[in-house]
Amino acid sequence: MSELLVLPIGIVIGLLVSAPVGPANLICMERAIRYGFWPAFVAGIGAAVGDGILATVAASGFEVAEDYIRRYDEPVRLVGGLVLIAFGIFVIRSHPHIRREIEPGSRPPWLRGAAACFAVTVTNPGALLAFAAFFSGLAGEQLMHDMSRPARVLLVASVVGGALLWWLGIATIVTRLREKFSDDALHRINVVSGSILAVLGIVVLGGVLFW
Repeated sequence: MSELLVLPIGIVIGLLVSAPVGPANLICMERAIRYGFWPAFVAGIGAAVGDGILATVAASGFEVAEDYIRRYDEPVRLVGGLVLIAFGIFVIRSHPHIRREIEPGSRPPWLRGAAACFAVTVTNPGALLAFAAFFSGLAGEQLMHDMSRPARVLLVASVVGGALLWWLGIATIVTRLREKFSDDALHRINVVSGSILAVLGIVVLGGVLFW
């Protein structure tokens, strides 16, 4: 298999890893409904950067990924759980108002979403295993073993590109639908999505502390 195929393979992997509806997707959609396209897309960029870091570790070899998980599994899951709970509570307690545009001189609200998406992505050991499995399954173990350093860099870059395509699509679609939402509807969405995020965080913490 030609190493040139790492470009489409990486894009597909980036899309597949980003697609499952999880914390990052919920955060991105909440940003899109409340603030619009750019805050949502920048939140997605935070997730894509996290994916790039995990893809870099996985592309270095399954043994590296396995060693990373064995050494840092509990600390990273602990941080991820706390981030989910904190952001979930923030979303529940926020006073929603659909902003048609960001007021001049106001502090950009998308930075918080980007940081949260990055944190919940990079602290997910399951995503690291998913990258390792996708690399071995789609690219092939032999190709991954023989792949040159420039090809590995291209693979990781294409994974990030695929992830960005996903977040671009989510931000665009949800932003176009936001006109159908009122502030009351957004409040209900915030309560539901924030509760889901907080519960996921509690489950993660429970897994670290009791299982």
